[in-house]
Amino acid sequence: MREEPVTEREVLRVNLEDGSVKPVRDEVAVECRIELYINGKRHATLLSSPRKVRELAVGRLLSEGVINGLDEVKSLTVSGGKVHIRLSEKSKTPHTRKVFWVIEETAKVRFNPTVILRAVDVLNSKAQIFRRTGGTHASALLDQNGEGIAFSEDVSRRNAVDKVLGEALLKGVDLRATLLASTGRLTSDMVMRAARAGISVMVSTSAPTDRGIEIAEEFGITLIGFTRGSKFNVYTHPEGVLERSRSGGLGTS
Repeated sequence: MREEPVTEREVLRVNLEDGSVKPVRDEVAVECRIELYINGKRHATLLSSPRKVRELAVGRLLSEGVINGLDEVKSLTVSGGKVHIRLSEKSKTPHTRKVFWVIEETAKVRFNPTVILRAVDVLNSKAQIFRRTGGTHASALLDQNGEGIAFSEDVSRRNAVDKVLGEALLKGVDLRATLLASTGRLTSDMVMRAARAGISVMVSTSAPTDRGIEIAEEFGITLIGFTRGSKFNVYTHPEGVLERSRSGGLGTS
């Protein structure tokens, strides 16, 4: 399996302004095939960037609802493009979804609006592969002080999220105390990843879908999209980041 996340290809660069067509070397993101085995049986084939394969595997099991925590993983080995995981008996069998929980208001972790903007700064500043190729999504986890806990880039927005979830689990981080940021659209499957991890605030530079909003509303997640510059849209559960001030404006929570 290729280990470097970037390779080069020769392309024809066409410029209609001056009518030129010339061959150039261009950097492109690498996409690898990862086979995930659980208890000896193939569970899934993932198309992924080649780095943080262990984190991807653990995060995928969490985001799919196969496990609730790292204590259910007995062993994990990576060999080439294959990942073999042994699960404890208390884990559900592969392809069986566990029920995720509604995040009650009393259990929500509230974030200052400046941390929301800080999350986007982290995504933009650390996305080195994207700057070189334009071919990846980024995801990050931050604590309440805006400090980065985990970061990943991947050719898939889902994989980028799974990798930071897996990295946090491997580090022993309590995911319920984190904010999940992504450059990807907030679709239903993306929001369900936050729900299964117990994360109550999810932020993106992109847009949500109607089903993504419905799931966030149902499961108590503060869903924030179009986070750009000094602005963002709060689609559900604004109590996770904002509170109404006495003057009627928006203040920090």
